[in-house]
Amino acid sequence: ATDGRYDPFTISPLPSSTTSPSSCGSAYALRTDVTRLADWQRALRKSLELFNAPPSVVVNNAGWTYSNKPSLEVSEEEFDRVFEVNVKSVFLSVEVILPEVLRMGGRDASWVNVSSTAALRPRPGLVWCKCKTTHVKRRGEELTITLRMGR
Repeated sequence: ATDGRYDPFTISPLPSSTTSPSSCGSAYALRTDVTRLADWQRALRKSLELFNAPPSVVVNNAGWTYSNKPSLEVSEEEFDRVFEVNVKSVFLSVEVILPEVLRMGGRDASWVNVSSTAALRPRPGLVWCKCKTTHVKRRGEELTITLRMGR
């Protein structure tokens, strides 16, 4: 997808004449690298520019893993990439978006953290991938409890 307003039911390119967010509802596509703080900041700026508000829903659905193999064959680069895409991206979404949500009165906002069921069913070959799945699930639960308690 390229930057721009879109119809969520198609992947066709938008006509260049699309100018207002209301012409397609309240969604906007933005090409980003979810592992980069600057891209999250740019996404927040774009949301504030177009909708005068931070996103009300953040869906963390990016994921990456290495091919199934013995744990001792996973390279440091593969390990880093698993955590950068699957864990750091969730952290950055909260780090950038949540302060603005709270600044604007703490209106309802939702984070949807998508992960696999691998953490629920241990198997050999994807140990570090399963570790990140468990981490994302637990940190999401802890963040929810923390925010409900006002901390």
